[in-house]
Amino acid sequence: MAEAGRAKEHEHPDSGTYLRVAAVLVILTVLEVGVFYVPAFHPVLVPTLLLLSACKFALVVLFYMHLKMDSRFFAFVFGAPLLLAAGVLVALLFLFFGALTLRASVVIGLVLLGGLYVSLGGLAAPRRRVAAFAAALVVLGLALNGPLHDLSDAYLFSAHMVQHLVLMLVFPPLLLYGTPAWVARPLVRAGWVRRPAAWATRPIPAAVIFTAPTALWHFPVLYEAALRHHGLHIVQHLVFIAVSVIMWWPILSPVPELPRASYPAQMLYLFLLGIPMSIVGALIALADGVLYPFYAAAPRVWGLGPLADQQIGGLIMWVPGGLMFWAVMTVVWFRWSAREERDDVEAAVPPEAYGMAFTLPRPSPPAGAP
Repeated sequence: MAEAGRAKEHEHPDSGTYLRVAAVLVILTVLEVGVFYVPAFHPVLVPTLLLLSACKFALVVLFYMHLKMDSRFFAFVFGAPLLLAAGVLVALLFLFFGALTLRASVVIGLVLLGGLYVSLGGLAAPRRRVAAFAAALVVLGLALNGPLHDLSDAYLFSAHMVQHLVLMLVFPPLLLYGTPAWVARPLVRAGWVRRPAAWATRPIPAAVIFTAPTALWHFPVLYEAALRHHGLHIVQHLVFIAVSVIMWWPILSPVPELPRASYPAQMLYLFLLGIPMSIVGALIALADGVLYPFYAAAPRVWGLGPLADQQIGGLIMWVPGGLMFWAVMTVVWFRWSAREERDDVEAAVPPEAYGMAFTLPRPSPPAGAP
């Protein structure tokens, strides 16, 4: 038994997996070369190149150095310094851009969300799912409090774009992955919720529900109004979060009653989702003048002029925003390939992906058993 476990621990991917990883590495290398020739990226060239290099490093270590198949100890040895570096980065942001300012509406929302999760038994989920949900709360709290929020609200359009991408592309997938089926099921059980949700969480409606508000909120008149009226700004953030949860549902649905799309459909869905976001980002980045007067009059930091700040914000939406969909598409591709390697040609998402092993009732013992 122990030998079988060790053999499984050290088994290697097949040649197809290596070729797919190589293709992703080529794409990342092309992006590294490309950003060097985009003038708007020059103020943030080093952080951008470091981020792309870190992605390449992770892929090489996981697959070509077989860390993904090795013991958890080695995974910890490689992963712990990365987490430490991320913590240092957050600490430096707080050190140089002010203390954490807690906002009552955000704190109340986090407490209610966490309390609902605990009351519905979320802590009984596997540790990785509980950790994902906790990470979602931390990400949401940091995005709406502290340096990033202050930079977004008073200084930089580019920081505001980062904040919005965190709310749309980081928080919702962590939230859905961290939510087990028995927590989500009571929330969608009522007919008046389940019926519209069954339609809205299909790929085409979900894509429209996400894309239309995202594009509309970036029209100067609406964006400017949200910046100048705090109540409307809160509504904007709530809309972004709500439509993003719907957008991620066909990929990470926690309940089979509102199922995930098949693997091929997920890949096509993610590919198409990135196109409108890239178009909006490109239009902002390539605009001849400043689109948002609020940031034209804002105090300048880091030596960024209003137009350069706007170009960087558009590029952040255009490139990293699009890369997020490609990264998830790559994960879906690997999962589908793993099923094919096991001679499982079914393209539908298997029940165990929903955590069904933790929701099915245990069989009753035979009559007369002690």
